[in-house]
Amino acid sequence: MCLVGLENQTEMDYDMALRVFGYEGADYRKQLLKRKKERYFVITIVLYYGTDTRWTAPLDLFSRLNVPEEFREHVNNCKVNVLELAWLTDEEAAYFKSDFRFVVDYLRQVRANKDYVPEESAVEHIDEMLKLMEIFTGDRRFEDAQKKLEKLREKGEEKIMIRSFLQDAEERGIEQGIAIGEERGIAIGEKRGIVMGEERGRGIAMGIAQEAARNKAENERKREELMKLVRSFGMSPEQIKEFTVIYDGEN
Repeated sequence: MCLVGLENQTEMDYDMALRVFGYEGADYRKQLLKRKKERYFVITIVLYYGTDTRWTAPLDLFSRLNVPEEFREHVNNCKVNVLELAWLTDEEAAYFKSDFRFVVDYLRQVRANKDYVPEESAVEHIDEMLKLMEIFTGDRRFEDAQKKLEKLREKGEEKIMIRSFLQDAEERGIEQGIAIGEERGIAIGEKRGIVMGEERGRGIAMGIAQEAARNKAENERKREELMKLVRSFGMSPEQIKEFTVIYDGEN
């Protein structure tokens, strides 16, 4: 009998050897405190979820502590068993038969292709798998898929095919994103149109005011045109007063 401990790591930890030594030491101490005389060994496996770089942190206590060669025979070493999931070979990945195979497949594809196309296979523990994938990958598709899962459960659907499930969730997300984008675009366009209209209106009104000031023979007619124009653009009383002062000041 043995105890296998799993440690999940999304990033490298240069003190992993010290941590593993502490975990395993605590387990052995528990055995000492129990009345049962049965003893078992402890194995710790570090599951590394990184996809950008391979694990380069120290893999044993000696490497981390830089133990000189002449002291090593007196120091207990502790090795770190790291499983680089994204770098598993096809043969190694084939050993995974549970839903965790989807996690391994995701990491391997993202590492190699920077994208993920799921296989068309049934998921047994879909809720747990989606939550795990969301936490360790940060991929929004899995968060959206969880929302869809709740609706499927209400309908009593049990068997879920992962590829169709995620693709449908992604398409729904894209459609919602486009709709939101269109609404925001319309709103921004209307706002910009109003601002541009006001700026153009002010520019035209200012031009008419200056022209009227230069041509005194048509001052009255120009002034009436100016007032009509500024009112049509919905200018405030203060803005109208501003243009009136410009016009009258030149006459």
